[in-house]
Amino acid sequence: MDTSPASSTSTEDNQKAPRAYWFALGFISMGVTMVMIDATIVNVAIPQITADLKLVPTDIQWINSIYALVFASLLISVGKLGDSIGRRLIFVTGVLIFVLASVIAATAQTGEVIIAGRALQGVGGAMMITSSLSLLNTMFRGKDRAIAFAIWGATVGTVAALGPLLGGFLTSSYSWRWAFLINVPIAIVSITGALFLAPESKDSVSKPGLDLPGVLLSSFGLGALIFGLIEGQNYGWWAPRGSDIAIGPFSWPIEAISPVPIAFALSLLALFLFIRIEASRAAEKQVVTLDLTLFKIRSFAWGNLIGLCIMFGEFGMILTLPIYLQNGLGFTALKAGATTAFIMLGALIAAPASGKFTQALGPLAVVRTGLILEVIAMIGVGATYSADATQMQFAPWLLLFGAGVGLGTAQLVNVILRDVPVNESGQASGTQSTSRQVGTALGVAVLGAVLWTTLGSTLTTALQKPEIGFSAQQASGVSDAVVQSSGVIINANPEAVPADQLISAQYGEAVQTAAEESFATATAYATYVGAGFVAVGVLGTVVGMRRRRDESDHSEEQPAAHQTHSETVATTSSTETTQPAQSSPIT
Repeated sequence: MDTSPASSTSTEDNQKAPRAYWFALGFISMGVTMVMIDATIVNVAIPQITADLKLVPTDIQWINSIYALVFASLLISVGKLGDSIGRRLIFVTGVLIFVLASVIAATAQTGEVIIAGRALQGVGGAMMITSSLSLLNTMFRGKDRAIAFAIWGATVGTVAALGPLLGGFLTSSYSWRWAFLINVPIAIVSITGALFLAPESKDSVSKPGLDLPGVLLSSFGLGALIFGLIEGQNYGWWAPRGSDIAIGPFSWPIEAISPVPIAFALSLLALFLFIRIEASRAAEKQVVTLDLTLFKIRSFAWGNLIGLCIMFGEFGMILTLPIYLQNGLGFTALKAGATTAFIMLGALIAAPASGKFTQALGPLAVVRTGLILEVIAMIGVGATYSADATQMQFAPWLLLFGAGVGLGTAQLVNVILRDVPVNESGQASGTQSTSRQVGTALGVAVLGAVLWTTLGSTLTTALQKPEIGFSAQQASGVSDAVVQSSGVIINANPEAVPADQLISAQYGEAVQTAAEESFATATAYATYVGAGFVAVGVLGTVVGMRRRRDESDHSEEQPAAHQTHSETVATTSSTETTQPAQSSPIT
């Protein structure tokens, strides 16, 4: 019998997953939908939440920020935990925590309670995302894995676009509380399916135990980094923006410097110590939170960098499009959500073909094709922004963007994890999710700054032209008011802002036109910058993931210290797995 690595790889590629696993994939993806929907649905519900609970601006900021902050800071830690105690256990526990947090938020009567619910949602969300990826990495092989990751990636890429549509419908027709309560039936179905159909698996190769310093340092370092990226625009990147800065219930005591550079410094220190301690513990054969030798795997190292660039760029449109549709063009929340749903439609059309294209061309070629489509679509959307743009003018570009997501983003996880040893799939999944979250936070921070800075400067210049004739001080005052309202006073729907508070009512039609044109220009610039970062991701797939001539289509060069995925399949005793009786053995 041929037991060579090539033979093992061929056997893996031809191995078919049991039917139960495909049903399990559906239930796992259903759980992930809660995480992705809640990432966007709350933004649409914020106006009703604010009015109902009498929230102050600080409450609103933390409702949006605390979820991403907790979520990103825990990804690596909970990924490693899933490897150690059971990936299905972590997934189901994450769903339970998430739905409990959703009920807390839905029944909240104060801002503090809803913020606590959102923080707890971040814990559950981190557990679900990392464990769902590592479960897929152990359940599927070869061609089946490409299809499975395509389904998972399409879920992640498209359901985010469904959030504004669903949020607009629920808040308009019922109550903002249903934006959270919708998670209850989804959670019940997801937990039931996962428990009965998904196999339990965990790492029995690595040394058991807990790396407490690694967990604390990674969580604190990533949390401080995400805090700085998200809050830089609010608190000031260096000098404090205002004299009454508060972080939650606490007042900031330092007048000379904002909390943001302090957060960055603490993050840099914590992550430096984390890397040093992890390297030291690995040298001493102790338990580690993150195996740094994973980054010797070229596809994993470059894939994380590419994922960061892609998420940075994609949020150039995902962030700015709904804002412009509602505040620039006056779309209702429901109409804006229906417009962004074209992204979901494009992804749903492309995702089924992703698996077949992957089998024919390889996952890297599919990723590259999808990203190129995204770049073209983002440039098209940027060119469409204007004061009289219509829903149908955006539609073809958003469909193309969704198709790119359904191809590129869906298979990116497959590319990143394909050469990672199965027993380390949890921490590897957490690491790649963390890099993407950091990219998202960077995109929100940097592209948000591009949008509002460009809007302010462009509008200030336009208002000083002879046809309007504002002084520099007048122009600056109007521009500041527009930026501080996030563009709401330009052309928001009457449901959001009374007509007498709009610019047209306060300053006349000429100023209104200048504001609309400036908003369109600024949003286009932010989208173009985002497209540039996705293009960098395309370049990374060419430069960083080129295969050597002696490498096959389905394997990467592996560090000597690691066992490849196909080798792990051959070593049936390396990972403990409990599975349904009708299922074939997997590690």
